[in-house]
Amino acid sequence: IMKRVSLLLVGVLIIGSVSAQQLDTLFRASSQATDNAAWTPDGNHLLFTANFSGNWQVYIRDLTTKKVTRLTHHEGNDENPLCSPDGMRIVFSSERDGNQDLWIMDVDGKNQRKLLNWKSNEMHPTWHPNGQEILFNSNKDDTTGIAIYTLKLNSGETKRLTDPAQAKTYAQWSPDGTMIVYVKWTSFENSTRDICLMDASGGGEVHLTSNPAHLNGWPSWAPDGKEVVFSSYETGNFQLYSIG
Repeated sequence: IMKRVSLLLVGVLIIGSVSAQQLDTLFRASSQATDNAAWTPDGNHLLFTANFSGNWQVYIRDLTTKKVTRLTHHEGNDENPLCSPDGMRIVFSSERDGNQDLWIMDVDGKNQRKLLNWKSNEMHPTWHPNGQEILFNSNKDDTTGIAIYTLKLNSGETKRLTDPAQAKTYAQWSPDGTMIVYVKWTSFENSTRDICLMDASGGGEVHLTSNPAHLNGWPSWAPDGKEVVFSSYETGNFQLYSIG
């Protein structure tokens, strides 16, 4: 069980060899907003969403040529694009049919299809390390709450892992697929929340943080699975911490 907590960064975050100046000019071509950035597995491209067209769509940027390609084209908003472990597919959420739904497409934007035909909202998709399953949130079983589900891509089988009344979100499998880290909300209105772990079947909850007033959120695994990075408002400013 992870216990050691360390403060990682205060202030400007520099990613890898990308300088602060490069980060500042990465998307200066437009005054519109950009969000939801995620690397492709090879590190050569960056997925992101932007409202260049007036609504949020998925784009990909080649970090060598700096070419930006729009991957989705419709009137609804798209969010949370994430590339599969093999770099071949992108899962994302889309409002193109009214509700938030899970969609998948090839990395070049072709073969877009909806993954589920539920009449609820599905969001925050993440990949299993094997590339064959998706973790996501939905309010399918309780429109006043939200739960964590799994989806097997080959069979379409889904499984609910958590109680929607407990409001657990932003789930992510560990690199070996045996554990899931997530955010457990105590109040949406006050944004109070903690970081927790459970096993891949949805049991054995362990709190990694124990003060929801710190607004702990956005957990992410280290590549070796030995640490989790998350943000916290513990000091009165959002800062990055690691626990392991």
